[in-house]
Amino acid sequence: MNDIQNYVRLKLNRRIPNGTYGGVRGRRLGASSYSISVIRTFPFFVFNDASGGIKRTVWTGGKLYAGKDQYGKYTQVIKYDTKWQGTDIKIGKKTSKTYNNKTTNFYQTYTRTTAGWNGSGTQTSDGATEEVLVNKKTVAYPEIYNSHNKTTMWTPTKANIKVVPKDKRTKRDTNLKRKFRTWYIKEYGDPGWGATWPGLQAHHELPLEYGGTNSMSNVFPLTEDLHWNTVSPWWKAY
Repeated sequence: MNDIQNYVRLKLNRRIPNGTYGGVRGRRLGASSYSISVIRTFPFFVFNDASGGIKRTVWTGGKLYAGKDQYGKYTQVIKYDTKWQGTDIKIGKKTSKTYNNKTTNFYQTYTRTTAGWNGSGTQTSDGATEEVLVNKKTVAYPEIYNSHNKTTMWTPTKANIKVVPKDKRTKRDTNLKRKFRTWYIKEYGDPGWGATWPGLQAHHELPLEYGGTNSMSNVFPLTEDLHWNTVSPWWKAY
C-alpha cells in the first residue's frame, strides 16, 4: 500500500521585503500572474491488484474567480482539468494554468482532486482559498500590522472605488501627523517612537482621492519606506 499526498492551491510568485520601525512592520506581496497548481498530494491510498501492479487515476482541476466586491458576486475567469494515471502519478507532480490580470480585482480559487482505483472506489478532496485583492499590476494589497496597539491596516472591500473629483475631496491637513500623534497617545498610550515620531508618517487608509477623510479612524502610522515604496505605489496602480 502506497500513500500519496495531493492538494491544489492558488500559487503566487512572491517578493517579501520587510520593513520594521517602532513596532510597525509590513509585508508586501507581488505577483505577475496567478496560476492554479497541484503542489503535492492528499492522503490517498493506492492498492496493488492481484497481479502486483498498481492501477490508479487522479483527476484534478480548479476554477479561478474574480470579483469587484469582496463579499459580492464572483465570475469564473479560468477553468482547467487534468488526469494522471499509473506511473504518471508522483508526489510533487504539478499542473497549472495562468490567468494574466489587467485590472484591480478580488480573486478566489475553488479546487477538486479525486483519486480512484479499480474496484476500490474513489476519494475526493475540495478546497478554496481566501479572497485576495490585487491591483492592476497584480500586486496584492499589503498587510501591515501595528504591534503596539495590535491593529492591522484597513483593507478595501471594493475593487472599484471611484475617484472623487478634486473640487469635492477632503483637503489634506498639513498638521495631521501632529494631531494623530496626540490622539494616538491619548487613546493607546505612548508607544515610545520618539518625541515627534521621526521616520513615521500618518497614512490615510482610504486615500483622499477615493473619498477618505482626515478622521483619526482613517489614519494609520507607517514608516516612510512602507508609505512611499509599498502602500502609495499600490494605490497608484489601483
